Formats: sequence, structure tokens, C-alpha cells
Amino acid sequence: MLAVLAGKEVLSQGKDEIVWPLNSKGSFSVKSFCSTYFDALDGRDFTAKSIWKSKAPTKVCFFAWATTLGKIPTDDMLKRRNFRGPGRCSMCLQEEEALDHLLVHCRWVSSLWDLALSLMGISWVQPSNM
Repeated sequence: MLAVLAGKEVLSQGKDEIVWPLNSKGSFSVKSFCSTYFDALDGRDFTAKSIWKSKAPTKVCFFAWATTLGKIPTDDMLKRRNFRGPGRCSMCLQEEEALDHLLVHCRWVSSLWDLALSLMGISWVQPSNM
């Protein structure tokens, strides 16, 4: 975020008034920041761009974005932070709960992916990781 803002100039007009140059009204908005941020990416981060510009609910976008960064709180991630909890996947009760297992490799999840994608007529090869 700071890298995007570093090249922008904040203009002061009058006393104690800051004008946001990326908005025609001069006021900051998250929309104007995000559009500038995505324009600055210029295709370098296609995944984030496609996730945040989708019409999915915000919480779904956040989950997908956090997943691509490997930052969802799975059991293996929590153990690295000394959190003690169950060590098995809650769906298959066989493997350790990890990001790749939970979202791709669990036998139940894998079956759901196969079913959903085959109903859409898509043939796929299971990825090794997220």
C-alpha cells in the first residue's frame, strides 16, 4: 500500500484541508484507492485482481485471497503459533489439517471438486498445492 501511495502527491488547498487527487471530489474513498492499487498492479498479481473484482460477497473474496497467500487458520498454521488443538482433518479424520489437505486433497473435498467440475463439463488435474 505504501509503495502505491509513495508516488502520489497529496495537495493541500486552504487551511487544514487535504485533497485526495485520485477522486474528482477530492475526498478519499476505498473505491478510488482500490482502483488505483489494481491499476498499479498492471497484471503482476492477476489472482488478487480477479478475486477482488469478482461479484462474490466480500467475506468469500477475503477467504479466497487469504487462501492464495496461505494465511487461513488451519491446524498446522495454529501449531506454529503454539496453539494446541485437534490435529486431524475434521472431515476425514485421517490426515493433519493443513491448507492443501483441507481445500484440495481431503478425500471428501476432492470428491466435491470432481463432482462440481464434472457437472460444469470441466476436466481437471488435482493441483499439488493451493
